[in-house]
Amino acid sequence: MCDVPANYRFESKHPQQIGPLESSFLENDLSDLS
Repeated sequence: MCDVPANYRFESKHPQQIGPLESSFLENDLSDLS
């Protein structure tokens, strides 16, 4: 568990992609729960 994987994830997936992805996933989860 080095700093390499963490940095690689951030570099691999840009924040712009992570943002909308997380939002859509959260919305889907909320819809499924409700």
